[in-house]
Amino acid sequence: MENLALILVATIGFVLGVPFIILGLARIDAFFTIIEEGTAKVVVLNGKFYTCKMRYSGFYLDDRSEVKKQADGSLQERGMQAWIRSHFTGGLAWVGVWPFYKAYKYDFRWTTLKRGLREGKAIKEIDPREEEIDYIFVRAATYFIKLEEAETKGKIPITTEFIITIRITNPRKALFRVHQWFEFVTNTLLPHLRAFQGSRVFDELNQMKQYKTEELYSYLEWANPTEEQLYKIREGLTKEGKSAEEIKKELEERSFGVIGLLRERYGIDIIAVGIESLEPANAEYQEALAKQELATLEANRIKTINKMIAKYGPQALEIRRLEALESVGKGANNTILLGTGEKGNVSLLVPGGK
Repeated sequence: MENLALILVATIGFVLGVPFIILGLARIDAFFTIIEEGTAKVVVLNGKFYTCKMRYSGFYLDDRSEVKKQADGSLQERGMQAWIRSHFTGGLAWVGVWPFYKAYKYDFRWTTLKRGLREGKAIKEIDPREEEIDYIFVRAATYFIKLEEAETKGKIPITTEFIITIRITNPRKALFRVHQWFEFVTNTLLPHLRAFQGSRVFDELNQMKQYKTEELYSYLEWANPTEEQLYKIREGLTKEGKSAEEIKKELEERSFGVIGLLRERYGIDIIAVGIESLEPANAEYQEALAKQELATLEANRIKTINKMIAKYGPQALEIRRLEALESVGKGANNTILLGTGEKGNVSLLVPGGK
């Protein structure tokens, strides 16, 4: 009876401990792994691609590792096994017998843009990062790239910062057709962004930063790949075992722009490209730009005040008059017109200012 009790306690302890053992193994990608929502992981067998697993609500991976949208109420497209995993085991997924099967890990370099407040002032911080990771985002994510001192149409050298929104549509292509996929995207886009900047004057670029960037995105959609990029495509097709005739045919069939190239060939979908900031290299032009921005802000402020006066009448006008008195009082020897009467204007000399 005592032995039976010990066996029962040991069995219960083992059953209770198994989830923690599995979780511990999943943390180090041994036998199991944990897939976060909106990400995918690749499993390799002895260093070679074996399969791809994803956790992304409303989407599934087809046999070619393409991210597909799930039809409403359909379980057949994703498979019952995937449904069970997503509803009962969360992101826990079986990898395989270690050390033969492993979650693919790679060094990833990217740059983020952080915004915040410091002493009441808005600040931004450029944060270059490098980390070994075992996943890839399949949901949309934003990245930061920088174009150093590229001339505008008016021959003004400008350093331009861009925010790129990217969604991976085929994890296998993105990870195995290029080395360092984000670095590849950066090197692919920069020559075309430089060419676009050289075809526009500064004011046009500045308006795109403030308002719409459809023109920039459309330009990239139609921009043809460079000779260097076409060479890399041919090189990649050759490594895949394609013949010269097959390569020629594929290139003729896929006469797409640079965005289409990244999406179709490498599984990297550029959703949006936005101009974050423009910084002229010339100090005098920077000063002139700063004055122009201040003038624009002041003009907008005056427009707002005039709208308030039109809406609220004499009370708003009185507030505006008091603001004017306070403002001119900061200058030296400013003459303030207080009003008019039968004998003419009544004015006051204010010895304010520094």
